[in-house]
Amino acid sequence: MSDFRRRLMSGAGPGGPKRYTITVYPSSLDTTLSVYDSIDSAHPIENAFTASSSSTYARVYWVYGNNEHTWIYLNFDLSQIPLDATIISVSGTVRQIMTGYQSTRWLVREGALTSGTTIKSSIWVPSSNSAFTITDAGTWTAAELRDAKWMTHIQRRNYGTTEYHCDLYGLSLTVTYEI
Repeated sequence: MSDFRRRLMSGAGPGGPKRYTITVYPSSLDTTLSVYDSIDSAHPIENAFTASSSSTYARVYWVYGNNEHTWIYLNFDLSQIPLDATIISVSGTVRQIMTGYQSTRWLVREGALTSGTTIKSSIWVPSSNSAFTITDAGTWTAAELRDAKWMTHIQRRNYGTTEYHCDLYGLSLTVTYEI
């Protein structure tokens, strides 16, 4: 049902629900859920807490070993959205580069918007230096947004002794909601 029709049917008019859109950037690295080899001290994780157009980046090294997994979870603070809000849409814009981009070097190369560890929307991460967008149709609740994260997941294949890394140039999360 279209938003206009829903508003008509609900009787929402000038005094009805108000729509808001906010954009936030990561607030921290989730050290409990993240699993990685190391973070480059010259390119600290805080560099990823900016817009995807950033020229600086955070460098996270993948876990060594055959078939090993690397998870990077970045938290968003969306506590300003009221718990009784209706979520209309959620989208993220990310710019990241993964070295060792040949498909023979990994089994998984995934980016996802998550609520905690529950994947809400995921995408196969492109191996380019351009920003990409991931959009969820609005299947979030305000409570789920309180634990919103960007997750990068990489599973290595059989090149376990070669050093690879992910460069995160920044990301943002945009939420449209009504109250």
